[in-house]
Amino acid sequence: MNKTILILFTILTALTLNAKAHDFSAINNGDTIYYNITSSTAPFSVAVTFKGDYNDSFINEYSGSVSIPDSVQYNGNYYKVTSIGMYTFRKCATLTSLIIPYSVTSFEYSSFSECSNLASLIIPNSVTSIGSSAFYACSSLSSMIIPNSVTSIGYGIFSSCTGLISVTISSSINSIGSWFFNGCSALTSITCNAAIPPTAESNSFYGVNKNIPVYVPCNSISSYQSALHWSEFTNYVGIRIPQYINASICEGDIYTNYGANIDSAGVYNIVSGCDSIILNLILNPTYQTNHYDTICKGQTYNNYGFNFIADTIGLYTQNHNTINGCDSIIKLYLIVNSTPNPPSNLTINQISNFFEITWQSNGISYEIYRDDSLIANVTQPIYLDYDLIHEQPYCYKVKSINGDCESELSNINCKTYLNIENIEQPYISTKLYPNPTNNKAKLEIEGLNSDAEVLVYDMIGRIIQKHKLNQGKNELDIDLSSYGKGVYSIRIINDSTNQTKKLIVQ
Repeated sequence: MNKTILILFTILTALTLNAKAHDFSAINNGDTIYYNITSSTAPFSVAVTFKGDYNDSFINEYSGSVSIPDSVQYNGNYYKVTSIGMYTFRKCATLTSLIIPYSVTSFEYSSFSECSNLASLIIPNSVTSIGSSAFYACSSLSSMIIPNSVTSIGYGIFSSCTGLISVTISSSINSIGSWFFNGCSALTSITCNAAIPPTAESNSFYGVNKNIPVYVPCNSISSYQSALHWSEFTNYVGIRIPQYINASICEGDIYTNYGANIDSAGVYNIVSGCDSIILNLILNPTYQTNHYDTICKGQTYNNYGFNFIADTIGLYTQNHNTINGCDSIIKLYLIVNSTPNPPSNLTINQISNFFEITWQSNGISYEIYRDDSLIANVTQPIYLDYDLIHEQPYCYKVKSINGDCESELSNINCKTYLNIENIEQPYISTKLYPNPTNNKAKLEIEGLNSDAEVLVYDMIGRIIQKHKLNQGKNELDIDLSSYGKGVYSIRIINDSTNQTKKLIVQ
């Protein structure tokens, strides 16, 4: 034991000779803090150090409760505090607590050694390395936690910390070096979160009671029991080391890892054997887009990722694996229109000074073509063409329309227009009175040599009434009281005549 102390004292003394005087000082919360510049170019940085040229020159220059800032201004520049330098707080016997900022990444050699009344110090999780003998002979420290950020650690860290009761070693430590717990006779427990036992030396646990509980990951107990020097301990206790997992599922799915059965967002603690999972589960929505479209029956629909032959009206869905790994659902409300039949029985009749074109079809609307040019769109299977020239032949075709669906053109039908003055007709005398009328009129006909049909047309050319007039009858009552005001056409047709008269209803 005396030989060990002599070796440590010799090392401390040798390193002390290389200590550096402070470059400047600054006051923080009433305490004077001393600094050495570690980078004089951007980014500027400093290490906290002791006062004077030698660390024993001003013993207890730090006392009571001291707070270290994360940056300090000097000569117009801001310096980031990144380190606690060698011997900075050594032998500050009146120092009781320290607040270390998260800007600090390292504790250098013997930075807190022999602070006999230092009872409270939290190592921030920004620290990545701790130098040898950092807490040597800090006899008032009772509990220490080495955070997961620390990956490099020296020897003799807690040597001669006679008041140390418990220590937690992070999972990132793979070696604890020699004299790590030398003389820590007050230890009542050690917690080591490393799944693989850190490498230890023969003197790492010198003076430690080997019957105290040692808490290690429950899956690793057998590894510690067989590891060199860790095997000296007799009371291993398995602990579950929490794993923090962020995961997400799609709306409607179930999270089943680690034996879970979860379908809602939230934070869950899942315990399965030696596993302890803190799960932060996010529920990603499935995105839905609605589209409305029409198509003709029998055609192929290939929009929005669909590809099928449409024959039935209805709702169709399509899934796309796009957003956050979740299906984006497209809903298609599709109207399937039937394709109308081509118009049949296309007929052309000359009535007075216009052509009446009629046909049969199941379309919703119709396109009228004359001499291969589109001349009109109508919604009834009849069209009246007044734009005619005497002795000019005209050829007509009709196409049926149903929404976006259309038929083939009908068969062609042609007729030559003759001005009414050039059409020879048997003499027939007609009277239509009263004209104008309120709603009723009488049609008188003289000279009718065969049965005739009387057709009544409204203003847009629709047949609204049909009457049969026998050869021997010469009068017909026409009642338009069920119709509105306007100009109506009264057409008389038989084998030898085709006449039209206008009737005004007012």
